[in-house]
Amino acid sequence: MKRRLRDGIRTAAAGGELTVYDGNADTVHVLNATGAFILETHRAGKTVAEIETMLKDAFSLDPGKDLKPEIRRFLGDLKKRKIFLP
Repeated sequence: MKRRLRDGIRTAAAGGELTVYDGNADTVHVLNATGAFILETHRAGKTVAEIETMLKDAFSLDPGKDLKPEIRRFLGDLKKRKIFLP
């Protein structure tokens, strides 16, 4: 299931980073390539386990390392900032 950004949230990619503008709070968040990847794959409806696998492949990361806690923490931060619709 695809996840929608909350109304007032705009994104723009540049130089491997993703700028997230929250027009409701008048704030800007700049995500590095890893953060941008997680946001976009989550937005596409991928699970944490799927994001982990895709992240390891895309960034040539250690296949044995458990990234799920870090991914959950990052997504939790996005939730606190109300980037996605509930």
